[in-house]
Amino acid sequence: MASKATMPAAAGALGKTHTADVPGQTLSTAPKRRKTQSKKTEDEGLIASLCTLICEHQIGISVNLLTLLTLTHTFFPRARSRTNKFFHMSYYNPDTNMYGCGTDDLPFVLLWTVIFTGLRVAVMEYMLDPLARLGGIRSKKGLDRFKEQAWLIVYYIGSWSLGMYIMYHSDFWLNLHGIWEGWPFREADGLFKWYYLVQWGFWIQQILVVNIEEKRKDYVQMFTHHLFTTALMGLSYGYFHMRVGIVILTIMDFVDIVLPTAKLLKYMGYTNACDYAFGVFVVAWVVTRHVLYMMVCWSIYAYAPIDMAPGCYLADSTSKQTAFVPASNTSQFEAYGGNNHWGNLLKAYNDRNGPICWNPQIRYYFLALLLALQVFCCIWFITIAKVVYKVLKGDTAEDLRSDDEGEDEDMEQESTKTILNMATTCGESGMSSMTPKEEEVGDSVPQVKHQIDTEEEKATSNSVIFANLGQLNMTTDASPPLPHPPFFTIPNINNLRDAALSVRTSSGAKIRPSILFRSAEVSKLDLSGWKAVHDVGVAHVFDLRSKPEVDKGWAGIVGTDANGTEDVRPGWIQAMEQAGVKRTWTPVFEESDYSPERLAERYSKYMDEAVSGFVEAYKDILRNGGPAFGTIFKYLASLPPPCGSEGGRNEKMGALIHCTAGKDRTGIFFGLLFSLLDVPREDIASEYQLTELGLMHIRDQVVARLMQTPGFRKYMRARMEGSSSPSTQDIAKSIQGEHAAAEQDALLDVPPDILELGRQAALRMVGARKESMRRSLDMLDAEFGGAQRYLAEFCRLSDAELAAVRRNLVIGV
Repeated sequence: MASKATMPAAAGALGKTHTADVPGQTLSTAPKRRKTQSKKTEDEGLIASLCTLICEHQIGISVNLLTLLTLTHTFFPRARSRTNKFFHMSYYNPDTNMYGCGTDDLPFVLLWTVIFTGLRVAVMEYMLDPLARLGGIRSKKGLDRFKEQAWLIVYYIGSWSLGMYIMYHSDFWLNLHGIWEGWPFREADGLFKWYYLVQWGFWIQQILVVNIEEKRKDYVQMFTHHLFTTALMGLSYGYFHMRVGIVILTIMDFVDIVLPTAKLLKYMGYTNACDYAFGVFVVAWVVTRHVLYMMVCWSIYAYAPIDMAPGCYLADSTSKQTAFVPASNTSQFEAYGGNNHWGNLLKAYNDRNGPICWNPQIRYYFLALLLALQVFCCIWFITIAKVVYKVLKGDTAEDLRSDDEGEDEDMEQESTKTILNMATTCGESGMSSMTPKEEEVGDSVPQVKHQIDTEEEKATSNSVIFANLGQLNMTTDASPPLPHPPFFTIPNINNLRDAALSVRTSSGAKIRPSILFRSAEVSKLDLSGWKAVHDVGVAHVFDLRSKPEVDKGWAGIVGTDANGTEDVRPGWIQAMEQAGVKRTWTPVFEESDYSPERLAERYSKYMDEAVSGFVEAYKDILRNGGPAFGTIFKYLASLPPPCGSEGGRNEKMGALIHCTAGKDRTGIFFGLLFSLLDVPREDIASEYQLTELGLMHIRDQVVARLMQTPGFRKYMRARMEGSSSPSTQDIAKSIQGEHAAAEQDALLDVPPDILELGRQAALRMVGARKESMRRSLDMLDAEFGGAQRYLAEFCRLSDAELAAVRRNLVIGV
């Protein structure tokens, strides 16, 4: 039985294509997708099982505990003497309208720990999750991180505002001496005490959170920080030092509003706003956690001994002070426990109305814990300084503190996590050390050993510079398996994936699968390879490469066509047509764009440490690629509409768009397409970065060959001579072959640190950093008026055609 690959009638306007009859067959080419599931092994420990149980049922556990407590309080009157302590603050003094402190307050703290456990998850799932989706976030991990940070904003705005209100109306507002004068503060007003106990319950719940939920690499610091914070609150409450406690809590809470705000802006793709928020965060961090915080610590050391008279303070049963025994009265001071440090620190819990003594040595207990917290703040500030340094170099802010999980949780391979582990604050990690190849600049040049005599030969040679590596290093016979979806592992083709499987629109609609494929160059595929490509859904290939790049693949098998006539076309095109796949050549750049001068400009742009060079290069792609991109969009507009909510149809009609590496020209095309389809920018950037994973196994080959090119030899020579980078004129001369031998000899003596600089430049050149795509989409808006206007003006697409593209590709609305 023969099957015939067909294309929609409207596609006749495309470039030259071919159709062939081939036996219909199905190849098993890609592994089945595994369902994501919890990995619970039989030998899982009891503690781990308990943590998993609590984590998965936080709302249920909280509701059940609160319900049980309420029912007990309601239907068992004899138990109310105990249950009242959970619902009401204890030790109310009607004479003063104030509240004392003691052990009966602990049930109230426990109640709020339970409330926060359920409330946190409820707010995250039923309020913040819809908000995150409205903001364009779709991946599970992205949603989780958004909800976590948004919850912190909700809580800390409330706690910081209330803390500021209490302090503003106190007699220690902006007065460090007022924190200590008048101690011991055995009683507090209702709002003050409620605030303190609720905050205490929150921090106990934070200890629970860091232990039952997924741990990050700073787990030890965070867990220790929470323990110290909880211990400080317990000791300050027990020693009647809540004033200094509320000051420190309020100082610390402000930063915990600004940092999550910056993270949310990052998750929603507002990169510039994220950078500004990060700047505010840095200033706030320094002011609050290293200036104001240390001022409070200094007041403990310097002011407390002055403002608090050493001695023992006696009170009656109503907490009213009745007598004072100075520390100079050694015998009575000792008799009242003046040297019993822990007995005094825990006075509210063991004898709340008994004598409490101030011994200046006790302040060192508090200072030890507070300065330990300052150590953690200093460690985190070092991380912040690193981020600031990256921002000043031109990258975006990122959180190097926290572990970041993959952008798409459906991809379970560890290699995916290696590439997609991105920062939780702003922008990307700039993980250039894991980047594969760049198609236009990343193609290396063989050693120049002959003289180019004619201008025509020079032009051909210069353009071939950027095609050689694609042919020599972009294809391997045994590529390692990649996660499916979205990747397909087929021999002799790299970076092949269904781009639609990694994104959704802002409204949550899917992008039609098996239509939008992307890959690196395809000229090493044989007949079996093309049949495998056809079987995954590809019916039409759109080649964005320029003629010199394509020419490198024309040394194929010469055969005969069906009529016995000699076929001199390259073997890979013959095999493509035999497999039922059509091809349209739609070059982005003309041959003239491969002059030494133009290639030198691209070298300079792609070697830049900041992403601005990539943005400029991508602007060139957009300026030149209108006709090429328009051809592909017209094909997509001509497709029959999707069948059903999943868009499924039996016939193959997928478009495979590729250049040399499937990164830059292909990446900009998909950035343009997904912008038109209203895919969130963060998802577009994440899909773009998948190219790093698709090419990771050939990265080292690419970088090594790239460093042997004349342009990189000139770059490293300039660094040896103290210059940051060579001029474009010098690079152009190197590409033309001038001084090549001398530079090759000089490479023998390149110091290791200069070689490493060259390697890092090569890695940047071949990378697919998310920020490159983010900034390029910003550039698309600023320079071209957005995707729709670009497609109308540069690609000559009508409103009807754009509507057809949306109709044909967006499903499940």
